[in-house]
Amino acid sequence: FPHHRLFAAALGCLAAAALPLPAACGGAPTDGATAYTITDLGTLPGGTESVAGGLNASGQVAGGSGVLFSCAFLYSKGKMVDLTARLPAGSRWKLMKATGINDSGQICGSGTINDHIHAFLLTPK
Repeated sequence: FPHHRLFAAALGCLAAAALPLPAACGGAPTDGATAYTITDLGTLPGGTESVAGGLNASGQVAGGSGVLFSCAFLYSKGKMVDLTARLPAGSRWKLMKATGINDSGQICGSGTINDHIHAFLLTPK
């Protein structure tokens, strides 16, 4: 994922300040167009990279984080949560990456069960 590392490195230096990006970096031009701020969502423990996969109207983000994006996450109310840790006890699933989230909070993505990759849909209780 070399392009992810480059993207993360570029965002890393700007994210800490959460300031509008300068026009030279693809940020707000001086012609009255919309300015943006950036929020660093961080990573899960043990990881150095993360990728957002989807955003809903509530501001929740689903994505992947960890070593080589080996863990699906939900970012909600300022906290990143490992989705595998939210599964019922005894679940044989290891969620690798969340790729989307809808306005009902349902999350889709991919993971492994019995050493085979499968798609998943999580529905909040």
